[in-house]
Amino acid sequence: MIRALLISIFLTVTASSAMAQGASLQDRLVTELQTEGYTEIRISRTWLGRTRIVGENQWKRREIVFVPSTGLILRDYIEFFDEDEDEDEEDEDEEEEDEDEDEDEDEDEDDDDDDDDDD
Repeated sequence: MIRALLISIFLTVTASSAMAQGASLQDRLVTELQTEGYTEIRISRTWLGRTRIVGENQWKRREIVFVPSTGLILRDYIEFFDEDEDEDEEDEDEEEEDEDEDEDEDEDEDDDDDDDDDD
């Protein structure tokens, strides 16, 4: 009886300290992201019970995944946003507009040709 009580106390203390460690790591990582200038910070859980923190600012996105019970960081990935990507999208939009205008002109020319045949 005493042995079972000691085991349950030990497990409770161990689980509590592991959860506290995970929470404190989460708080430290969020604070670190804020000091680095990340304005949008999202915290979520993965299917395997890991904590996922994603921070974004104007130039980059950082994703950190860690195990709350051990504090082990499994992933720390930074993705820089490509400035040329926005310019490329604008160029593609302009090209599509030009193609649409060309198609409209071709249709107008075809209509003019049909009118000439009627004479």
